[in-house]
Amino acid sequence: MSLKQALNVPNVGNPNAIVELAMQAEAAGWDGFFVWDTLQTDASQRVDVLDPAATLSAIAVSTSKIALGPMVVALPRRRPWKVAKEIITIDHLSGGRVLAGFGLGAPPKEEFGDFGEPTDLRARAELLDEGLTIIDAMFTGETLDHVGPAFTVHAHLSPRGYQRPRPPIWVASIGTNRGPVARARRWDGVFALTKDSQGLTPADVHAWRGRLDREDDYVIATAARPGIHSRDLEAAGLNWRVSEPPRLHNDWITDLRPLVLAGPDASDF
Repeated sequence: MSLKQALNVPNVGNPNAIVELAMQAEAAGWDGFFVWDTLQTDASQRVDVLDPAATLSAIAVSTSKIALGPMVVALPRRRPWKVAKEIITIDHLSGGRVLAGFGLGAPPKEEFGDFGEPTDLRARAELLDEGLTIIDAMFTGETLDHVGPAFTVHAHLSPRGYQRPRPPIWVASIGTNRGPVARARRWDGVFALTKDSQGLTPADVHAWRGRLDREDDYVIATAARPGIHSRDLEAAGLNWRVSEPPRLHNDWITDLRPLVLAGPDASDF
């Protein structure tokens, strides 16, 4: 599988401008356009935060080829069945182009504590794992009879995802602790960063391949790291290299647009 290049952008600012940027990214040859799931962020200045599902729906009907999806849904503060319905709808609107990313969510205070949600890492991890089980069943259209520590669900939601057997599920992982690695192995891909929240090096990618011990088409994605070339990451086994704006503010598109228009080959420089 050749290396693919994507953009991962904040759900912040002007929604029409974000949709326009996604259209420009598709025209410039980018393979993916992903959108954050944040509520108020820890940015140094107040920013205008948008709903990611609504933004992705607009992108889905304004593009035709580029992969898209949330990267990543902070699932521990969301109702899994509502998230599943949102992503299934976007999958149908896009004709099966969704890649669905999920994670613990961060930062804990701004994204959880300020809304009365649990900030404890273990508690959030348990909610993430239980929520993913529910979403997996709903993506495939299974009848679900689930009784768990946090959620009770007796439902058969229709339609199922547009893709078969379901939209791919990726999980986020910072570092290589046993729990996150085990979680990543259970699903279709991992969006992996180092403990300092930087993108993986080729050596890191190679090590991840060994930890996962998956011989199928399992996907490893990471953020673009300055000084690390795509060809070296591809040789190490990386599938997706993801570029983000250098800083978060309402007009972040101004910073990112030159790269978007230059195309994915420019992401190495």
